[in-house]
Amino acid sequence: MKKIKIGIAITRRDMFPPPEKAKGNIIRIHEQVREIAKDYPEVEFLFADSVVEDGVMVELEEEAKVEKLFRDAEIDGLFIPHANFGQEETAAILAYNLKVPVL
Repeated sequence: MKKIKIGIAITRRDMFPPPEKAKGNIIRIHEQVREIAKDYPEVEFLFADSVVEDGVMVELEEEAKVEKLFRDAEIDGLFIPHANFGQEETAAILAYNLKVPVL
């Protein structure tokens, strides 16, 4: 059976709250997804760490890098957690371009 692939595209604002406060949330998101993944061996969770710092989209320009990573991996769905208020424009563009189910 083919594994289901879920792209994890964490976002955060670049100014409020301060990035250092969002860092703790980013760490918790990584930990929680990895913990959940243990119960679902048929699902592959793909973080964007290899193309953006900490796997987090902050700037609009980072969307293309994350999109390429996820498109090349042929993800089946997209999870976009927000480390603080999130980068909604970047998240919306990524979701629209990938055309996969989004949470």
